[in-house]
This record gives sequence, C-alpha cells and structure tokens, in this order.
Amino acid sequence: MPDRYAVRMLDWRGRQWDFTGDWVAGITSGGVEGLVGTMTDTTAQPLGVPGHVVLSQRADPFSGSLRFHCRGDGNQSAAEVQADFRRAFSGLRSRRNELVVSSPVGDVHAFVRLNGAIPDPVEDPSWDEVVLNVQVPVICDDGLWWMHAPSLEGRSTIVNFGDVPVWAQIRWSGSGGRVVMPSGASFMLPSVPAERVLYLSRHDSLVVRGMDGVIDYEAWAQVRGAYPEFVPVGATRTFTLPEGAHLEYRVGVMDPWQ
Repeated sequence: MPDRYAVRMLDWRGRQWDFTGDWVAGITSGGVEGLVGTMTDTTAQPLGVPGHVVLSQRADPFSGSLRFHCRGDGNQSAAEVQADFRRAFSGLRSRRNELVVSSPVGDVHAFVRLNGAIPDPVEDPSWDEVVLNVQVPVICDDGLWWMHAPSLEGRSTIVNFGDVPVWAQIRWSGSGGRVVMPSGASFMLPSVPAERVLYLSRHDSLVVRGMDGVIDYEAWAQVRGAYPEFVPVGATRTFTLPEGAHLEYRVGVMDPWQ
C-alpha cells in the first residue's frame, strides 16, 4: 500500500486517469475541495427532556471540486489532453466516473458526475506545454466512499467499521444450498445453470440477477422466503453459506482521508 494518498479515476468511457503519479491531468497542490460526506439527523424532542433524540441518520449527497493542470504526453498536446479530459465528465446520471483514493489503509471509491460547468481554460489552449487550473465541480449522489472487502466463504463474519449499515450479497453457482442468516433464520439457494447474485437488501427486494445484470425471475421466486438482514454500524454479524457460494459486501465511509 502507498505511504501517501494517491488519486486516480476510471471515467465513464473506460479510460484510466492517474492524477498523482505519471499524470497528464494532475491534481494541483490544494486542488481538492469538499468531497467529504455528511449525515442528516431525524430527531424528536421528548416532552420535558432537554435536547433531542436522534431517531435515524441519512447520508446526504456530497459535492466538491478538483483542480488540475493538463500537459501533453507525446501523443497529444496539452490542449488535446485538456479537451479529452473535459469530455471525461458528464452530468448525466448514467455517466458516472469512479474516483479512487489510495491511502496507507486501503482504497476507497466514490462515483461522481459533473455538477455544473467546467470554466474556460486559464491559458491559451493552443499552448503545447501545459493548460493550468482546470476546475471540475463534481457531485456524489451516493453520499459515500466505498471500501470493497474480499469475498467470504462458508461461515463468514462481517465487521462493519464504517459509517452506514452494510447490506451484503451472495454470489453462487451450481446446486445452491442452505443459507443461515445472522438472526438464525435460514433459506435455500436454488440450483442455477450459471452464476447468480442475490442482493440481501430491502432496497433491492432480495432480487436475483445474472452476472450480466438481468433478473432471473425463476430463481428470485425460489428465494422469496428470505428476509433482508444488515450489519449495523460498529457491529459484527455471521452468515453461513453452502459450498459454491460467496458473501460479498462493501463498507461505506464519509471521509476518504481517514
């Protein structure tokens, strides 16, 4: 792992950008503003009791900006690089870029899109050497940075060290078998002809999809007896999986620099 922070991005077109290593678009000193999540509290004020009680919390979308210098790479001039870099950002919800921060404790990922206009270049874009201070405003609709964890097999324990509940998913193939949830409740994974993923969240309604994202309605109907269970913040929960099944999850955090 790196001993300092490194930042890179996979844009919606599939191009990789290294912002802090061997860069053609490099983040300037002090060029990161915002990009840290916040929570909104839902509260109640009990009669005769000072203060209030926090009933629940919700991660809000967060926004910020990134400032870059662009330079040529031998194949493109600085002007061509900055033009291509501007095209890497779109405000469309379907065109999100994956921003990755690598730190001494691991990688965190956030999906961002353009949040306003990118100002005109500071320097003459015909200059071959460098285009200065390309300011890109972005927004993260999820409101979270995600840390991906390795998939688990058999008796699998999730430790939620993040800021929001963890909702896992099960990827399996073959004959299926019994799954035991943290509460002790159990259900059967059906036999499937190819790899499938069961999403164990209320939001996804425990849907079953193929690896291409298409819903497998037949397999979905066979797991309707399952009940969604999550791992609360600061808690540990254990799932038991049959052979051929893998537990996958990610931990959501507010601050990528922690």
